[in-house]
Amino acid sequence: MTLAVSRLGGSQTAPTFLSRTRALILEFLEVPAIKFCRIPVGIRFFIKGNRLENHKAEDRLTLRGIRILPRIGTTPEERSAPQDCRADIVIHGSFAKAAAEDSLDQSIDYCQILTKVQETVAEREYVLLETLAYAIRQSVLDTFHVAGVEVRVRKRPEILLNQLDFVEVSI
Repeated sequence: MTLAVSRLGGSQTAPTFLSRTRALILEFLEVPAIKFCRIPVGIRFFIKGNRLENHKAEDRLTLRGIRILPRIGTTPEERSAPQDCRADIVIHGSFAKAAAEDSLDQSIDYCQILTKVQETVAEREYVLLETLAYAIRQSVLDTFHVAGVEVRVRKRPEILLNQLDFVEVSI
């Protein structure tokens, strides 16, 4: 069993994050409340027998400039047709085993990530760019064994073409 804990992209303050992390670890381990002194941010916790081991998740896989066509906008007219948008996804995890074995089976297949992103974009209409970005991040977190996901989504609103290049949300 693996318990992954990450603050990447979170809006919680460090004390709130650590408090919730401690509670999650205790619930996962099914042990009575005990004190954890310091839990570093960005650490993955692994359960091996009765031991709790941690490993830093420092590796990143970046998919930049993904073309997505969501039905997105604040008005029904804006959502009536797909809009040409771009997304960047940064996957955080440990890729040491995949590198050591030179094995796709031990890695994260970025073609599968692209497919999951496209499915998420197509499954519904979105009013806000923020909602789309969070939906993409959650679908990747739910589908793949990763320590964290950063998502950046950009669009060029038709009504603002002469005023700006794009609007971007990053989570």
